[in-house]
Amino acid sequence: MSLSPSPPRMSLPAMYLLAVWLTISCLLAAVSATDPTPIQQRIALLPNGMTVSWSTLGAIGVTPTVAWGTSPTSLTNTASGTTLNYNPSITWFHHVTIYNLVPSTTYYWKVTSPVGVISPALAFTTAPPVGDRTPYNISINGDMGIFSDNGTLIQMAQQLPNIDLFLHIGDLSYADDYPYFANYFPGDPRAVGATYETITEQWMTSMTPLWNQRPYMVLPGSQTTQHIPPLALHQ
Repeated sequence: MSLSPSPPRMSLPAMYLLAVWLTISCLLAAVSATDPTPIQQRIALLPNGMTVSWSTLGAIGVTPTVAWGTSPTSLTNTASGTTLNYNPSITWFHHVTIYNLVPSTTYYWKVTSPVGVISPALAFTTAPPVGDRTPYNISINGDMGIFSDNGTLIQMAQQLPNIDLFLHIGDLSYADDYPYFANYFPGDPRAVGATYETITEQWMTSMTPLWNQRPYMVLPGSQTTQHIPPLALHQ
C-alpha cells in the first residue's frame, strides 16, 4: 500500500507575509480619505539619528510630530517634521528626523499628531559608533514588485533577526509597468484597474513589516519612474 505524501507545510514567516499580502487592499480600502491613522511606517538611518516616516490617506492639517524615548512607556521627547504630497498620489507622506541619538541604542517612537491619533509605539536601533568593530549586517536587495517576489519577501522576513539595515539598490515596486499588469497577470485582482499609485501603495504596505523594524535605505533604478499617460512620459 502506498501513501500519498503530505502537502508541504507553510512556514510561520510565509503564513505571516501571505496574510500581509491578502490584507493590503482591505487596509487601504478601510482607511477613509480623511483618516489620519498612520500607515506604512518606516525608518531611515542618519549618521547621528534616524528619520521616521509614515503615510496617511488624507491631509492631517497639522505639523507631523512624534514622541520618542528609550522606553515604550516613557516617550518624553518630541520632534516635528514635514508633509509632502504630489498629484495624483493617494497618500500624504510625513517625515520627522530625530537628531543627536546615542549610537547602538534602542529607541521607541509613536505618531502624536493630530491629537487623538491611534499609533503604536515602534522601535529602532541606532548604528554603532565610527570605529566600532561589532558586526553590522546589511541585506542588499533590488528589483522587487508585488506579483512575483513573494519568495524574496519571505526570505527577508526570515532573516530579519540577523539584519541591521536593508539597502534596496533600485527598482521599487515596478509600478511604472502598471498598464501591462492586466495582461501579464490575468485574473489577479491586484492587476484589475491598476494605476501607478495603487501598485506603489500595495508594495509599500507589503514592505511595512520589514521597514518599520529596520532602517530601509533606497536608491533609484531604471524602473523607479512615474508613467504619465497619455503622453507616455516618465519622470
